[in-house]
This record gives sequence, structure tokens and C-alpha cells, in this order.
Amino acid sequence: MEADKINEILQNNIKEERVFLHDISNQLVVAQGMGTFALKKFKSEFGDDDKRINRLEKSVNAVNNIIEMVKERRSRVQSLSN
Repeated sequence: MEADKINEILQNNIKEERVFLHDISNQLVVAQGMGTFALKKFKSEFGDDDKRINRLEKSVNAVNNIIEMVKERRSRVQSLSN
């Protein structure tokens, strides 16, 4: 009986983690899209060498890296639920 309770708690925690990762992924995709849109717009207006462009590129790259980290975490969580 104790093992069943532990398994139930574990499965609930995994489910909560999956919901969290899904929700944060949605927000990151919005940030990625808006950052990429702004970057393209700024590049066409100011060129590639502007300091603001470099800063925005770093920001977009950071969001892309976070998205990859979330994908890896999602895979780990999914493997736990199988």
C-alpha cells in the first residue's frame, strides 16, 4: 500500500512538471517570435553592426538556449512517466 501511495505522489509530481513545462514553453515561443521579428526589423533599419542589434541577438540566442533546455527537460520528464 505504501508503494502505491509513493507511486501516486510521484505521478502527480510528474504531471505537474509536464504542465509547467508546457506553459513555460508557450511563453518562450512568444518571446522567441517577438524577439526574432524585432531583430529582423532592426537589422533592416540599422544594419548588422549596431550595438542594439548585437544585444538583441544575444537576447534571442538566450531564449533559443532556454527553449532547448526545456525540450531536454520535457524529454526527461516524459521518460519518467513511461
